[in-house]
Amino acid sequence: MALPRPGTSATQAHRSHIGVLKPVGTSANGYRFWSCPMRPSFNAVKLRPVSALKQRIVPSGRRPVRIPFGIFRGLKFDIDFKSQMQICLGLYEFETYPHIRRALNKCRWIIGVGAGFGELCILFKKTSHQTFAVEPDKLCLSIFRSNMALNGIAEGEIIICAGYVGTSTNVDNVRIDEIQVDRSQPGFIKIDIEGLEVDALESATTLLRECNTQLLIEVHSLRLEVDCLTFLEASGYTCKIVDNSRWRLIIPENRPLAHNRWIWAEKRQ
Repeated sequence: MALPRPGTSATQAHRSHIGVLKPVGTSANGYRFWSCPMRPSFNAVKLRPVSALKQRIVPSGRRPVRIPFGIFRGLKFDIDFKSQMQICLGLYEFETYPHIRRALNKCRWIIGVGAGFGELCILFKKTSHQTFAVEPDKLCLSIFRSNMALNGIAEGEIIICAGYVGTSTNVDNVRIDEIQVDRSQPGFIKIDIEGLEVDALESATTLLRECNTQLLIEVHSLRLEVDCLTFLEASGYTCKIVDNSRWRLIIPENRPLAHNRWIWAEKRQ
């Protein structure tokens, strides 16, 4: 049986997998691990003639580029065309754009967890949102700050935490609950931290309960996906799967994992 289709709620997905999903263990946080057949990832194709041609003819190195297409249109980023061409073409994580636009229109603050080079945080800041970013990687932070300067955003206008998110008490760790957002306003949390998604959610239990929050979570395995869905639905959120588009067979992203897509979640009214 196929995995949940895009737009399918987690509850519907779980019902559709009765007799197919099988418990294979329990995580440390008490959520059950499940196993089911998966279709091959469209982004895991090995034959990439367009990408191979690009690697041959596109010069390497970073340079400031004003983005001509897509959700980041008009913004200026420090781009390496060999690895970030899809940002320029408006195709990078294109599947998430309708949800990001929904958050742009509705929310008044954003927390970017695993903010990377800062493109999404900069987009929200340029549209007058209170913006927080968490990113531990020093190279990413350097490019993030360069991208801020390219877009006329001064140091401190985006509040950056150079560390990790989760429930750990380590000095370089922050709980999402500790981030000082305006809880009277609706907000948006984007999570992309490759394996620690549930721990990040567990560090945000109070915020998720008290605030009208939308979330976009990139998941990197079926087990993590089910754990995140279970946590969010138990916390009062309605969830949808955002799958990779079928046209990724022709224009894939660099996503070598067999299971790599997104969860969109909104608080139930």
